[in-house]
Amino acid sequence: MFPEQLHATACSLFETNDPDEHRAETKGFSVRFGRPRGRILDIEFGVLDDGLLTNAEECLRLQRDRLRVGRRTGDVRRAEVLEIATWEDLADDADDVEEITIDFETPTFFRRGRAYHLFPSPSVVFGHWRRRWEVFHGVAPQCEFDDRQVNVVAIDLRTHDLSYRGERLGGFTGSVTYDVSGLPDSDRAAMCAFALIGPYAGCGSRTTAGFGAVSVELV
Repeated sequence: MFPEQLHATACSLFETNDPDEHRAETKGFSVRFGRPRGRILDIEFGVLDDGLLTNAEECLRLQRDRLRVGRRTGDVRRAEVLEIATWEDLADDADDVEEITIDFETPTFFRRGRAYHLFPSPSVVFGHWRRRWEVFHGVAPQCEFDDRQVNVVAIDLRTHDLSYRGERLGGFTGSVTYDVSGLPDSDRAAMCAFALIGPYAGCGSRTTAGFGAVSVELV
């Protein structure tokens, strides 16, 4: 499956016929593409707004549990919620953490204006999640930091050549560990809370097309 097809499938599932939803700059869902198993295709979605689950249920009801993927339409054999957490749960899970490791499982890249760049600096990565928190939950946990206060203490990345809608891009996969032990307790807790929405929101650009899928470990 191509990223463009994955994006189209996700939009058809979560967005209503309201054109403003499709044109929204920040979307409340991300996609993680699983490997095909014979004729069975696993696709995992992360959502930041419970209303998107309602949209998906209504979409599948109207289409009689059939979903278009690329040029093909297939039966939805099983749909299940793998994990759920409230915003308050994420904030409460952020105690006594000194290091945050992010595993970038699918190619990831960031957009700065019209340009793309690859390095996952703390301000770029955690700033991405702070913006998602503000858009979908309102006021984010207070956190003041810059890249000089959060050290990258381990990094293992590989770069990849990518293409999306005819545009040549670069991306990376691998892991980065950030040391947050030098931050005040409230700032450290806020950064951990931001990281915990990563598996739901993805990280970086084009997360609705399967890029930027992450997992998070707090130590």
